This record gives sequence, structure tokens and C-alpha cells, in this order.
Amino acid sequence: MVQRRCSWGEEVIFRFFGAANWKSQLRCEERDGDSLCTKGNGCCLGFVLSRFIANENVSGGHRKGGDAVDKQNRFYFGRLDGLIFLIATILFQISFSQDVYWDSIYNEAHYFFALDSVDEATFQKEFEYPFLLLLTEEQIAYYRSLQTLGEQKAFIELFWKVWNPNPLLPENDRLADFIRRCAYAEKYFSSSEPPYLDDRGKYYIKYGKPTNLYRDMGGSRNVRFFKNPEIYQYMSRLYNGFPPSVYYQVLPNESWIYRNLGQDFIIYFVKEGTTFKETSSLTKVLSTSIMKNVSWYWSDLIHDRAQLSPSLARAANAVLQIENELMVAAYSGLAVGIDKGNIFVPQERILQLRNTHEMDVVMSRRDAPIATYNPVHADNNLEFVYDIAQFRGSPDSTRVEVFFVSPIKKNILSGSSFAEEDTLRVEFQCLLRDSKKYNPILQVKNRSAFLTEYFELADFPNVVSNLDFLACPQEGDLTLQIKEMKRANIGFLKRPFQIRDFRGNALMISDVQFFTEILDSNQMKIFPMIKKQETVLSPYPYDEIHKSVPVFCYFEIYNLQLSGIVDKYEIALKVSTDKSRAGTFKKITKWMSGTQDHSISLVHMRQVTSNNSEELLSIDFGNLTNGPYRFEIIVTDTMNETVATKIQKDITVAD
Repeated sequence: MVQRRCSWGEEVIFRFFGAANWKSQLRCEERDGDSLCTKGNGCCLGFVLSRFIANENVSGGHRKGGDAVDKQNRFYFGRLDGLIFLIATILFQISFSQDVYWDSIYNEAHYFFALDSVDEATFQKEFEYPFLLLLTEEQIAYYRSLQTLGEQKAFIELFWKVWNPNPLLPENDRLADFIRRCAYAEKYFSSSEPPYLDDRGKYYIKYGKPTNLYRDMGGSRNVRFFKNPEIYQYMSRLYNGFPPSVYYQVLPNESWIYRNLGQDFIIYFVKEGTTFKETSSLTKVLSTSIMKNVSWYWSDLIHDRAQLSPSLARAANAVLQIENELMVAAYSGLAVGIDKGNIFVPQERILQLRNTHEMDVVMSRRDAPIATYNPVHADNNLEFVYDIAQFRGSPDSTRVEVFFVSPIKKNILSGSSFAEEDTLRVEFQCLLRDSKKYNPILQVKNRSAFLTEYFELADFPNVVSNLDFLACPQEGDLTLQIKEMKRANIGFLKRPFQIRDFRGNALMISDVQFFTEILDSNQMKIFPMIKKQETVLSPYPYDEIHKSVPVFCYFEIYNLQLSGIVDKYEIALKVSTDKSRAGTFKKITKWMSGTQDHSISLVHMRQVTSNNSEELLSIDFGNLTNGPYRFEIIVTDTMNETVATKIQKDITVAD
């Protein structure tokens, strides 16, 4: 059993009063010096009872109907409503005082309410064990160092904030999958002893449903290789009349394979008493420890499991080879491949195969993640690329601009043609959270409608959009999302994000943005238009630099005068081959063909006329070969080279 959670009594209360956000309702609300205290186990029964006896109104959640509503948009109910509320509260207190099962926890709100409400004993029994399965050893050590129950609960809440794959969704998708797994594990892998789950439940919570599962009900078996009387007689001679037994006993066992984690990621479970325990070797399912028996019984077991992993298939094939050698020897009367004085060679070879297989499993599991999750609502199936540039905003803030590029036919239309869709409606969002408590700082969105006929007329493959926001310099957590509104398909990513600090008097340069000039009238109707230095431009509409598409480079320079530049400054633009990103094959091909690296080097001189400068440069990439490059801009005082700043950006040039 697991946590205390949303019970049927609770549902009576909040469905009756129509509380949309029931978690926020179960808080201490004060009015006129009194409080409806619902901390811990829900409603304060004493308060409700005293108000009911005194025939006073009690503040409740908002409900449709003719109830009186005060200035704070709360309604008040009289004696009849109070009686119903009182009965529902008593039912809630009774039902919540009992343990409920994981399948009673339906969503994130239920989970956190239960987490907040349970006492230490229930917390340790029901919450702690499944949660700790998700942590690394370092995280567990930190968790164990926490002194109070409150600190441990706060750690769990923060963990789910950090590991939320897409905070822009209404619920934490990873937590939703965790709740489903816990409910399934409790139903099918429960145990009567702590931690109240067998080892299968542990792995189900960590990794979900296995890719393949082999279930062996156990029982009496006979070695198939020994069924042939002539073979067994020969084996008897090899073992001086004491061959391995034909019959053997197998304990109930299961083999779980997670191919998504590794080709040989296998977990073996053997039933001990009423529960299944993890075991490192398939030989542990045997009821014998005599080596001559173990080797042949293990070889018999892997024949049925050969399809589970490459390692087992290799071992099974090698065993077949050994058996073929013995069959030849048995029928020819010769000990092929076996020294007459060393009858244990076959079994030793089989045991070596077992050891090799077990090492393959260890190696496959070594680099596996601590836990994984399967999307419940957050299917990340829309592709997009993005570009982020940061500029000085207001005196204490930074302006962040985000460009989105997403292919239309490949994922937005999802197999439809332009003729089948009149309008594309796409939503672009970004969410910034702080990096300490992962609380939201800001959220911006942009919904755009595109007439598909213009994409077809312009012969253009991508949807392009942009967002911008102001934020203070800090480390944050940034989530970007694109959503096709008709089918509600989404694509998203989450990454750490450092907001640059442009405060101070030192010479600084912003990030670099790439634009293109739009001259086609149809493209003007589908691209966002941005004016830079009286030139109407659009965010560069490809994830690579296309040599045939004009490129404008925009950046800003700050504190020219405050940094001490009094006359002129130099802007050096360099585009050079990024050898660190070039593949080995391309390096070898270039070396063998004698192809020289191409580059761009431009220098512009500027007169200081103000403290800041906005720069827009047109660049021709047509002479570069395809491949990765490093784009770099350096600003230097012509009178003092120590006053300088630079910015660089990785780009890829393509036809």
C-alpha cells in the first residue's frame, strides 16, 4: 500500500462545492479573524461544527447557483448547506485516516497533497522507498543528511520540479508516469514485508515495462541433450560412471530485458517463498550447486532464452558447438576436442560461457541511467531548431530574443498536404524558471496563423517565429515549446540557461543574430518582419547557412566611450573552419584530396559617435565549402589593443 490520498470523502466535499483547484482550497483561509484550517488532514471539523451550532455562515469554495457571493468572490452557506458540509467532512476524515492505494492517486495534485499530509511513519513506509529508486548514490547521500521530515518532503518536491520534462504542460509528465508505475507495481509486485514490493516492482518503478519478458513457472526438467541414450552413455563414460543427472528442478523465475537501455540489459528474478528476488546469475534458479550439474542445467536453460539478447544467443550457439563435438565423439567412439584425462573440459567451457555472459550483462548495465520515464502526455514529436541571442535591455535587465524554425511537411502537417490544410495555427512558448527552487520567473507565448497557400507559392519548407522577453541576469532553467494547435502535437526542450549581464562600464558585445532580407511577396506573408537600421528583415529561416540565401549579421556594441575609446574602433569578422566539429571521415577526405580550408576575414573601421552601436553587416558565404565553421566578431580600440571584446558562434554552411 502507498500513500494517503484523495479519498471518496474528499471528493464529496469538493465536487459539491465545485472547487476547481481543490489543493488550494485545502489551506488555511482567514476571514474576519477566523480561519478555516485545513492543513494536514483536511477540514477543521471543530471550526465547522462550532459555526454550524451557532448558525453562522461558513466560507466555502465557489459554486454555481444562487448562493450569495461576497466582494472576494466567495459564497456563504446556511444551516442546510453547513449540515451537508459537516457530514461530508466527517466522511472525509474517516476515509483519509486509512491508508489508500497508489491507484487512488490520480494526478500531481493528489500526490503532493498526500505528501504534505502523511505522518513520518506513513511517509517512510509508502513514499520514501519508491522515490529513492530514482536517485543516484550522491543524491541519496544528500537526502539521508537531511534532518527533518519537512526537509525531506521539500527535497522530493524540488526533485519533481527539476525533473519535470516540460514545465509548460499542466502536469509533470515524469511524475504522472511515476504514479502509474507505482500503482502497477503495488498491484502486481506487492510484498508483505518492507519495502512492500518485490525486486520486480523496484525495476518496474525505475524503468517501466520491460521490452521483453521471459516467465518460467519452474518445476521438474530434463536436460534435452541427454535424452539420446547413446549421448548419455558416452557422457557416463566421460564422468567415470557418475554423469550429470538428467533431471533437475527449477525455481519459478523471470528474465526482464530492457533493450532501450542496452542490448544485454537483463535482470534475472527467482522466486523465494512468496516474492521474487533479483539474482545476478541464472544458475541461482537451480536447486543444485554441484558444478557438473550446474553447467549442463544452465546450458539447457539458455536454449529457451537465446532470443532475449545477443549475449545469450552467442552463449547458446557456443553450447550447441560443444554439444555437436560431443555428439560426433559419441557416435564415432572418439573423444573429439576432449583429452581423455580431462573429462571436465566440456563443463568448464560451458561455465566460461556463463561467466562471459554475466560479464556482458554487467557491462551493459554499467552505463544505464538510474531511471527512465515513458511520456504520458508529453510526446515530444514535433521537430524544431532555435537560436537565442541576448542584448542589453533596460539598465538592470537583459533582452532575450528566441527564433524558432520548424519544418512544415515533415511534422507540422503530419502527413497532410497543403491542399488539405487551409491554415496552420502554431503556438510558440518559452518558460524561464530560477535555478534554485525552479519557480517560474516569466512565461511568454506567440500564436501564429499561417495560410498554407503562401507556403506553397513561396516554395518554402519551414515555419518561422520569434519571441522576446526581459529578465535580470541570473542562472535559470529555460523551456521552449512549439505546438500545432489542430492536433495538439508538441515539440519541446528544456535546458540550463545563463542570462548574460550587460551592466558595468567595460566594452561589451551582444550575441549575434542572423537575418535574411525578404523580397518575395508571398514570403512576406508567412515570415515575421523585423526592422533593423531601416531594413526590413526576417529571422534566418534555416538551421544551416544556405549559400544561396542572403545573410545579414546583427549585433550590438556597448560602452564604447565609457571603456575609454575616444577615436576609432575596429570590427574584425572571421569565419574559419571548426575542425573540432568536423567528422573523422571528412578530415581524411580533405587531407587525401588536398582541399584547402576556406575562410572569411573582414575588417571594418568605425568612428566613435556614441556610447553604444548597432551593427548590421551583409555576409557572402558563397565561397565556403560545406561544413562546420566558427563565426567570430572582435571589437578593438585602434589606439589601445587591450580594450577589446569578442563573441563567437558555431554555424554550419550548406548548399
